[in-house]
Amino acid sequence: MDESLKFVRQSFSWKGEIMAQKMHCEFVSWDEIYSMCKELAKTVECSGYEPNTLVALARSGFIPGRLLSDFMGITDLVSLKVEHWLDTTGQHKDEATIPYMIPLNLDGKRVLVVDDIVDTGKSMVVSVDYIKRYKPAAIKTAVMHYINSSMHKPDYYVRFIADWTWFVWPWNRVEDLCNLFQRLLKTDLKRAWSARDIREGIMKSFDLTVSKEQVNEVLNTLSRRNKVEKKIENDRELWMIRS
Repeated sequence: MDESLKFVRQSFSWKGEIMAQKMHCEFVSWDEIYSMCKELAKTVECSGYEPNTLVALARSGFIPGRLLSDFMGITDLVSLKVEHWLDTTGQHKDEATIPYMIPLNLDGKRVLVVDDIVDTGKSMVVSVDYIKRYKPAAIKTAVMHYINSSMHKPDYYVRFIADWTWFVWPWNRVEDLCNLFQRLLKTDLKRAWSARDIREGIMKSFDLTVSKEQVNEVLNTLSRRNKVEKKIENDRELWMIRS
């Protein structure tokens, strides 16, 4: 197993009240995504490959797929749901699976499979194998980010990532921040955390700078979901994991 993937699997296993913390994360903006997808579309076109069907992998391939559809003028855009990464941020199942085995009309078509990133590469491998069942004339793959640890090298990509990184995309920002906040708070279940404590902890553990507004938004979201509870001590709002 690649050392970077071994780190991911070992770092976030549940061990009583303690979860290991350090993980390098980066925010990605909408403007960056738009620019990368525009560059990705140009790279595909300049290669001479002319796909007539795009297959966007759900969930995170939805938006890159739609942008490539626009940039490349390809209206035949379909989606394929693949499950590998869990909804706990930075954790995944051993194998990627396709939960809905829906037949695809791809006979004789030139297919471009689109996702945001390949990290383990397992989602892309499973998807390509599944698509081959429907006898396309050709299959190529395209992503914005290609991480060095991936078992699959995409045909087209924009950024090569040498060191494993968890990217926080706009479409899963709330999900990821909720998970990272909980992970931080679970390092000390008896501690009551201030918003400032949480901001500093998120920076120290995950290399993310979050604003006061983001902290409040995420904490209020977690509170509505009954994941955390608020305490008032000396006129200060403090937060703990709900027991």
